[in-house]
Amino acid sequence: LVRNGQGGTQATFRALDVGTNAVEEASVTTGALAAEFGDAESGVLSYVTKAGGQRYQGSFSYQTDDINAWQNVGLNRLEASLGGPIKGNLTFSFGSFTLGDLYLIVILIAVYVCTLAIQGATVRLMFSMGRDGRLPWGRTWGHVNHTFKTPAYASIAVGILAAIPLVVTGAGSAVVLAIAATGTIYLSYFLCNLGVLAARARGWPHKGAWFSLGAWGTILNILALIWGGAMIINIGIWTSSTFGDFGSDLRNTWSNPFINTFLKVGGKLLDQLPAIPVFETFVGVVVIVGAIYYIASRQTAHDDVVEFDPATGEALIG
Repeated sequence: LVRNGQGGTQATFRALDVGTNAVEEASVTTGALAAEFGDAESGVLSYVTKAGGQRYQGSFSYQTDDINAWQNVGLNRLEASLGGPIKGNLTFSFGSFTLGDLYLIVILIAVYVCTLAIQGATVRLMFSMGRDGRLPWGRTWGHVNHTFKTPAYASIAVGILAAIPLVVTGAGSAVVLAIAATGTIYLSYFLCNLGVLAARARGWPHKGAWFSLGAWGTILNILALIWGGAMIINIGIWTSSTFGDFGSDLRNTWSNPFINTFLKVGGKLLDQLPAIPVFETFVGVVVIVGAIYYIASRQTAHDDVVEFDPATGEALIG
């Protein structure tokens, strides 16, 4: 492509590599150019590429002039192309099952498995904290059902708590809240790795175990902090000129919008709320509620007997 090749200016050249098999139509326009072509003066070369159809089809071609040595200029071109439909949803009949359908089914299974894994981890966390008396009604959440051999009450509670944002705020708001919740997962892992790194600086682990990363443990610990910190920053940035290109309007669409621009209750937008990014709001609510509960629970706290880790023989990390 040639740009700004008009009188008194310097032309800039930019390569545009389009395979001949991908070209549907080519045209050359010279003189009396329309306004849409700007300041072009000499001519305009236009390409129209092929679009996918309802059937999968492809092509293969090979061109060479390596036949007559007297007319050989080194032309050797090998091209291949493949095109077809891309399904936009999962509505299909058994008679027209395509690769697009299979691809979307795989995505659906992957999302379901990831969500199930997160829900299972939350149930396990609620069960263990309830068993250790770190949550209200701890005995209920720490109870194991004798028939199913699982913490049934904790499983039901996590399912209900996860459904509340979807039922109250709607699917659109629930998606944004899920993104903010994902950011808090990174934050929890970051704080855990920060505590482990501080313990390593004090000489932990003090006793050996059957498996050890050795010096690599500290290196991986630092890399985990760098990665986790970058992810927290990425999720926590909001729409603002302070962050340059990273604070574009896209942040206020999906990544970290202000709560007064998307949060709804009963279909009504809560635009009277302050313009605070959802991730920062999420973290703030957790910190405030957690601090209140911690202060209240310390009034009746008692010293726990911490069991030793059978691998290292230590009771605490530190």
